[in-house]
Amino acid sequence: VNGLTVTFDTKAVVTDKDRTMVPLRFVGEALGTKVDWRDLTVYITTETNNKEETENINGYEVPKETDLNISHGSSPDQSEMTISIITNLKDSLEQQYKDAENILLSKFTKEQAEQIINYAKQKTERMEVLELKTFTYGNKTVWVRSNGGNTWISIQVFNQ
Repeated sequence: VNGLTVTFDTKAVVTDKDRTMVPLRFVGEALGTKVDWRDLTVYITTETNNKEETENINGYEVPKETDLNISHGSSPDQSEMTISIITNLKDSLEQQYKDAENILLSKFTKEQAEQIINYAKQKTERMEVLELKTFTYGNKTVWVRSNGGNTWISIQVFNQ
């Protein structure tokens, strides 16, 4: 799924008519839908991003309406900063973190995006310092940090 190998939680079954049956929940969730069973009826809800509501910045799908501060370009410290995501502690952090995670999912796995966001979430007060933490995934390096007294948390992604 999206270039990653995934494992079913149950086995696929080949029928006597040479058909392969796979778990509906797995397939539905892998395609970005919500699968729910109620009273022997399956309900599948699509929750995909509307491309008209996002813009592509260096391969990242970024919501057009977000409280995040998004920029990109070069940096004197790294070869190419592909995206910079700045959260603001004064605005709704829950939505900002959701937006930031969705942006990161454009290039990172769910687990990687969650690791990055979970570190950023450690800063809850303006005066707290969020020490620079570096995440490296393949040819991408991610910096997450915030100085004490700042109302922002910076997430920067670089290509190496």
